[in-house]
Amino acid sequence: MKKIFFLLFLIIIVGGGFAVYIYSKILMKDLRSGRAETMSAKYIANLYSDYQIIGKNCQGEDTNNDSYVSCDIRIQKGIDPTTEKVLNLQCPTMWKSYTGNTCKESRLAIPGQE
Repeated sequence: MKKIFFLLFLIIIVGGGFAVYIYSKILMKDLRSGRAETMSAKYIANLYSDYQIIGKNCQGEDTNNDSYVSCDIRIQKGIDPTTEKVLNLQCPTMWKSYTGNTCKESRLAIPGQE
């Protein structure tokens, strides 16, 4: 009987630890993404003040561990759809964003226009 209770207790502890680990991974991705979105909005307000944000998507995964994540930000002037632009930004997450770092624009290479 004691072995069954011990085994059940062990399963609960291991399962709970695994659940906490998965939740913390998801929470960190959400925190990184949210902080990058905040920093991208500040960047747009400073450099593209005559534009408004009409769409944004920041990833939550820092793939190269440089404390920056990729954000795609759609902006346009007023209601004129011909002024729409998509900016590819690298925005700081957590620690770098609090030390005064800001987003950086990524220039994607377009074939034939190097």
